[in-house]
Amino acid sequence: MSTELLRVSGSTIYTSLRWRYAAWLMQVRLAKQPTYIDQRALTNAIEAYWHPLHDIPPFDRLLNDLQQREGHWLTTLCRHPRAAHHPLKHLLLIGFLAPDIDTFLAIDPAPPPRSGNTNTTKPPYHDERLTRLSCLLEQEPMSLRQAAKCLGLSTNTVIILAQRLHISVKTRPKQLNTSTCRRLQTALVEPRRLIDIAKAHHTSLSTLYRLLATSPTTQALRRQSILARRRLTERTYLRYLRRRSRTTTWQQLRHQAPATCVWLSRHDQAWLGRFKSTLPHAKNCRRPVVDWQARDRAMVVALQKATLTLLSFQGKPLRISLPALAELIEHPDWLNKQLDKLPLTQIYLKEHLEPVSTFQQRRLNWFRQQSQKEMGHMPPDWLLRRLAGLP
Repeated sequence: MSTELLRVSGSTIYTSLRWRYAAWLMQVRLAKQPTYIDQRALTNAIEAYWHPLHDIPPFDRLLNDLQQREGHWLTTLCRHPRAAHHPLKHLLLIGFLAPDIDTFLAIDPAPPPRSGNTNTTKPPYHDERLTRLSCLLEQEPMSLRQAAKCLGLSTNTVIILAQRLHISVKTRPKQLNTSTCRRLQTALVEPRRLIDIAKAHHTSLSTLYRLLATSPTTQALRRQSILARRRLTERTYLRYLRRRSRTTTWQQLRHQAPATCVWLSRHDQAWLGRFKSTLPHAKNCRRPVVDWQARDRAMVVALQKATLTLLSFQGKPLRISLPALAELIEHPDWLNKQLDKLPLTQIYLKEHLEPVSTFQQRRLNWFRQQSQKEMGHMPPDWLLRRLAGLP
């Protein structure tokens, strides 16, 4: 079949190949109309007809591609040619439809469908957007971008509509004249937003930025005017809060308007100092002072009781030391952290804390008395020192 196809003139077969496919598919009842083809039935029929070629390359890959649900090569082969297809694909379809090339070419191509509207004259174009655009451009001069924003359309759509209306839209000049530059520079000195200035003078933000970049004097004047307006706004707001309550203190104002107070303290400190001098002072809310003298006397009494407890212990003698006393009183942390505020306690500790030598002698005497009671005689000194745990 491929040899027969090569003998056929290219203009004979490729001129109406799409509609010839449609005629054959309508004849085998796989299409109802030239443009309505049952793709699923056609795919199943092709796979069943060429099943013996499933294991022969390259037909195996082409037939496996037909298992896709949509988008395979057979669906695009019968449509309007948008890309070139491999000749093997055409041969598979032609071989399924006809036994040879002459039989395939014997049938006449199906006529292409005609459009339902046979009237060649087009009705006049009516669009509500044309009317809205015409009214908008007649009211005031504006750019197409601004008109698109007002109409809620894209700029390209507005350009097309303007071309249909034959309206010459006046665009901004590529270069600004001297009077326009002076007018824009005067407007830039005012403390207004750049977007508002651009709308009022029918210009763009990029033009305003270029003017500011080329004029450092205009930049400085604009910063000063913006700073003056901000200073007046913050002062007015702080005076308003002051008038609402005459008893408002500076701490309360800082809590009510923290941003205003911070900005004025950074950029208007002189006026803020004069304003703060007119405010009432905050009441002294300090906690009552601790009576350390009373605590000192109470600590001395507690230490006396702890000392008597250590001395009256029935077992082996305990040394009167600072850790031992701290375990027997209510506030032991005062002895470590607040001792400099307790002078009487310092004197008592200096007098009653027991040195190591004194405690060892007292411990040795206690063991001497206990040995005499239990043994009936006085043991030697080396034995007493060993019992008392002394060197």
